[in-house]
Amino acid sequence: MAVPSQLSAAALAARWAELPGRARQGGLPLVADAFAASRLVEVAGDVLRIQVPAAALARGGVFAAGGELAALVGRLLRDWAGAGVRWEASVLPADPIAAAAAAARAVRYAEALHHPLVKDLIARFDADIAARELADRGQWLDRLRREAGRDAGKAEGG
Repeated sequence: MAVPSQLSAAALAARWAELPGRARQGGLPLVADAFAASRLVEVAGDVLRIQVPAAALARGGVFAAGGELAALVGRLLRDWAGAGVRWEASVLPADPIAAAAAAARAVRYAEALHHPLVKDLIARFDADIAARELADRGQWLDRLRREAGRDAGKAEGG
């Protein structure tokens, strides 16, 4: 069965951004995240060829062949396309600029963890780093202003 002509590759590609929202509405946050990081490459007959992050294709990943979520992905794609479609997934080529930025962030994070002041604070408070949050200087200043305003409201009895 071919994809109906009104659902051309261009039309489906234009609507691809709908999929994460549909998956979230269906209670599938992992599928939503995987679709958000994927792209439609080609429509060949009734086959949608998509590219996804390598982790989504790995064993246990959202798009892993025969995985629990693979059937849900197929059903979601059929409902979304309004036709009986099949899908094939391949690994999304890595973005070299994004990969370099991620590597640089990892180096800075490791350097920060090994800084004597950070080591002292961790030891002094017997702390564990539960999460790291990436933000630029402007985002941190905005956050500090919001928190300062919230604290001022509490002090005034608000």
